[in-house]
Amino acid sequence: MFRHLVALLALACLAACGRPGAEVSREIARQYHLSGGGSVNLAQAVPGQWEQVCVLGPRSDNAAARDTLGFGWNAESRTSIRTSERIALLVFVKDGEVVDYVEHPRADGDFARVGGKCFAREESSFVHDAIPATGWPGLVARTARR
Repeated sequence: MFRHLVALLALACLAACGRPGAEVSREIARQYHLSGGGSVNLAQAVPGQWEQVCVLGPRSDNAAARDTLGFGWNAESRTSIRTSERIALLVFVKDGEVVDYVEHPRADGDFARVGGKCFAREESSFVHDAIPATGWPGLVARTARR
C-alpha cells in the first residue's frame, strides 16, 4: 500500500512539476494575477544568475531561437514551443549561454507580443497593454509602453 502511495505522489509531481521552470512560471503567474493582470517583473520573479531574457513566441522553431538568441540552441527538443500556441518560452541567458528556460502559459501573462526579442535583466519589467495600436493585447516592456 505504501509503495502505491509513493508511486501516485511521484506521478502527481511529474505531472505538475515536470515541465521546465514550473516553479518560476508559477511565480510569474502569481505576480501577474496579484497585479490584476497588469504587470510582471522578471528580475524579481526569476532567481539565479542571468543577464538577459529572450522571448520565443508560440510555434517558434530552432531557426527563430538562433535568430533571437544570437547562437544555436535546440528549443525544439527541449520544449514544446514549436507545437504550442498556449505558451511563450522565456530563455534566460548569461555569457552567451542558456542558464534556464521557462514554458510559460499565455493565460498567466502573455509574452507573445515581445516574441523574438531579448531584454537585459534591469529592463525585464513588463506591463499589460490592453489596447495596442496594432496587434493583440499582451505584455510589453515597461520602457516600450506608449
